[in-house]
Amino acid sequence: MTAAKMQIDIRSFDGPFDLLYELIEKNRMDIYDIPISEITDQYLDAISELETLDMDFASEFLVMAATLLQIKSRSLLPDKKAEELSADDPRDELVIKLLRYRRCRVLAVQLKESHEIYSDTVIRLPETAANLGITQEYVEDNLDYDKFLSAAKAVDSRNQSKYHDLRKSLRYLLRREEVSIKDKVKEILRQVWKRNQVLFHEIFPPQSSSRIEQVTGFLALLELMRQNRITVYQTVPYGKMLIEKGSRLSEEDVIGGVEVEDEEELRQ
Repeated sequence: MTAAKMQIDIRSFDGPFDLLYELIEKNRMDIYDIPISEITDQYLDAISELETLDMDFASEFLVMAATLLQIKSRSLLPDKKAEELSADDPRDELVIKLLRYRRCRVLAVQLKESHEIYSDTVIRLPETAANLGITQEYVEDNLDYDKFLSAAKAVDSRNQSKYHDLRKSLRYLLRREEVSIKDKVKEILRQVWKRNQVLFHEIFPPQSSSRIEQVTGFLALLELMRQNRITVYQTVPYGKMLIEKGSRLSEEDVIGGVEVEDEEELRQ
C-alpha cells in the first residue's frame, strides 16, 4: 500500500517524525529493521504537496526527506563500498531518534489523559490550627520514669528467655531433672483431697514457682485428668482452672501415689 492510497494529509502532522512514525505504524513495519527503500518512497509521496505549503513548515520535512535519501543511497551501494564507508547500519541513528519520539508520544498521551481527569481538581493547602481558630492544649507529661524502666526491663527479660536456647545451659538441664511429674501429681492430689476444690494457680503460684514447675504441674494435671482422678473446669480460654475430685480418686491414691506414664513421653 503506497502513501498516496492512504490519503495522508501532511498538514495534520506536527513534524517529520510524526509523519514517518505514522507511515511505519500503518504499514506495520519493524521499527528496528525499517525497509528504508520502501519507507523513503512513501515519505516522498506524502510530502509531494509541500510546494503549496509554507516553507517554514515544509523545511523540517525536507530535511527528513534528504536524510532518508542519503540512507537509501548508502544502502544501495555495493557491499565492499558500504563496508569502507561505515561498518554500522546507516539506519541506526534514525531508529534511535524514532524510539525517542515514540517514548515522548506515549508520555504525551498519558499527560493528556491525566489532564482530562484532574483538570477540574482544586488543591487546597492544609490550614494551621491557629487559622482554624483551634487552641492547642499542651498536656504535661506524666510519665513515671521508674515504672517505664521497670516495664522495659520486663520486656527485655521476656525476649531474652524467648530467644535464648536454654537447652545449651548445664544449669537448666540440672534444674530440669529436679522437677518430677510424679512429685507434682502427689502435690495436686494432696491439695484436692484436702480442699475438695482448688485453683491451679494456687498450687503453682506464678510469683513463687518457676516456669518449668508450672509446665510440669500442667503435665501432671493432664495425666490425672486422663485417669479420671480429677476434674478440671475452665470457663474461658486461658482463664482460671478449677480442680475438683474425680470419680476414681481415693485416699490410697493420695497416700501411695498413682502410676504415671514415662515422663519423657509426657514431656514430648
